[in-house]
Amino acid sequence: MRKLLLALGFAAAALTAGSTDAFAGKRDLRVGMYEGTWCGYPVTYDIRRKEDDRWVFHGRLIFHTYNDMTDKLWIEQYGDQSLRMIRYLSAENEGKTQVVQTYTPVMHLVGSTEYPTFKVQEANGPDCPGKKTVLDLGK
Repeated sequence: MRKLLLALGFAAAALTAGSTDAFAGKRDLRVGMYEGTWCGYPVTYDIRRKEDDRWVFHGRLIFHTYNDMTDKLWIEQYGDQSLRMIRYLSAENEGKTQVVQTYTPVMHLVGSTEYPTFKVQEANGPDCPGKKTVLDLGK
């Protein structure tokens, strides 16, 4: 009985603290580096941190076709696991943004492990509408 109460106490403490990490599923975004495209360009998604009490991530995009140019990236993951991603443009477009909304991720196998792939539903901003965006957590 004492062990059960202790376990319930830990679970309640995690819920009270608002920790979302304890509930991460296989379709959820994680901190790390992933390959994909952004508005048609090959990139590395460098997702550096997740806010403690929200499904909000901060990182950067690394553009391989532009001498590894980097821009800030903000991502929010919704309850259906879809993503809203905002790129903060630099250089001649500084002060502007590109916004990408994804569908709920599709799972695929790499070896014996399942990974989510997030595909674009809608993209807006300079040089972005109608272009392909993919975030692949299996690469």
